[in-house]
Order: sequence, then structure tokens, then C-alpha cells
Amino acid sequence: MKYMKRLFWRLVVSAVVLYLLSLRFADVSAGIPLGQHPLEAGWDRTGLPVSEVTLEGWNRVSTAFESMAALEARMDRLVRELRLKPAAPPARGENAAFRYLNTEGTLPDGSRGLVSLQTIAIGDETETHLGFILMRPGQFHDLAQAVQDYERILCQAGLRGRLSITITGAYPGRLADQEIRRIFSRSFHALAARRVAGENIGEYSSWLGKSKMLPGKAEINGAGINLEASAVYDRQRNTTVVTLATPAENV
Repeated sequence: MKYMKRLFWRLVVSAVVLYLLSLRFADVSAGIPLGQHPLEAGWDRTGLPVSEVTLEGWNRVSTAFESMAALEARMDRLVRELRLKPAAPPARGENAAFRYLNTEGTLPDGSRGLVSLQTIAIGDETETHLGFILMRPGQFHDLAQAVQDYERILCQAGLRGRLSITITGAYPGRLADQEIRRIFSRSFHALAARRVAGENIGEYSSWLGKSKMLPGKAEINGAGINLEASAVYDRQRNTTVVTLATPAENV
């Protein structure tokens, strides 16, 4: 249910040889081992273990107000292509101007996945949207390949553009503002990123930046952003949650 809510709010986002080679050889210009996603290199500089990786995307896939049967056909193809094992029958609902179909389950790599299809008619304007969220505890064995595979499958279903990637970790207790700035600075430096904006409000801090080592961008306040670092103190758990993320790129 929590995955479903997140999508709704967004509407209103030889192996051994290769492994050894990746350890021995690096991209000289970037300082990143071959096969590693650049965002992981930035995260490594935080010094925190990965607690979760999230992939997310949301985009229009049709300009029609689609029938429930059409949504079901789209969902069947996606579930089959993603090899998603549903946890329960799809959740659905409809009225005269809105229909939705959501399927939640487990993906082959052990991640939790949610696929959401929503179609809406407002006056003469009609649209159908596809949303996707993947949440994986801990790190991917190969994040770069996983992102490429999911983007390919979703693109075939009409969700063009790059998925957002969010890496999350937690620090016990509250990080001092100076330490947060040091962590952000190290991550941005690893990605050769230029800080474009930032804020520090109470228990929340964030930096927005642009890195040539990361693909895509999102226009935020007229600036092309493709990197965000944030830290927020959770009083109830007495932990500081740190994230490093790229925005979704919809086309």
C-alpha cells in the first residue's frame, strides 16, 4: 500500500572475469571502476552503508482515456516483461473520468515493485499514465545494468526517459551541519559535480547540482539539475537519513 500511495502523490517519477577486471581497471577520466554506476561512486564517499536503492519513473503513455480492458492488457504485458510476481490481484477502481490499475509484487532480483496505470478525462483532455517504483533493500549486484534493463522494458511499454535513482543510508544519531556539508562535498567531488543550489532548514539539508558524469537533467528553477543530496534527522528513530539521487527524465 505504501508503494501505491507514493505513486498517487507523484501524479497530483564470464561474470567472474568481468568482476576482476572491474576491480583492476578504472575509467581514468572519472576515477570510477568500469561497470559501476557513477552515483554509486558518489555514494561510496559518504562512508555509509546502503540501506535501500529506489528506481522510479512516471510518464504519459497515451493521449486516450483508455478502457479498463485496455489497462488490463497493458498491465499483463508489463507483468510478463518485468517478470513481476504479484503479491495479490491488481487493485483497481474507476468512475466516469478516472480509472486506475495497480499491481504490486516481487521482481526476480528480490526487489519490491509496483506498476501503476492511470487514465483520466478532464473536459476535452484525456491521458493515460504509467508509473513504476522499485525498492531494493541494500545494493544491487550491478546497478548500471539493472537500470539499463528496466529502462529498456519500460520504454517498450511507452515510459520513455530515464528512471530516477535514489540511494539511501542512515547514520545513528544526528549529524552536525558541518559533517553533512563535508559528506555532500565529498560526494559532489567524486562526481565532478557543480553545486547549483542548496538549503539548510532546521533538520533538513539538501544540495542540488549538475554532473557531466551523470546522464539526463531536470529543469528546476531554470537550472539543469541531475544530482541531489539530502539529509534529514528523524527524531523518532534518532537517525539521520542521507540520500543521493538523480531525477527522473521524462520526454
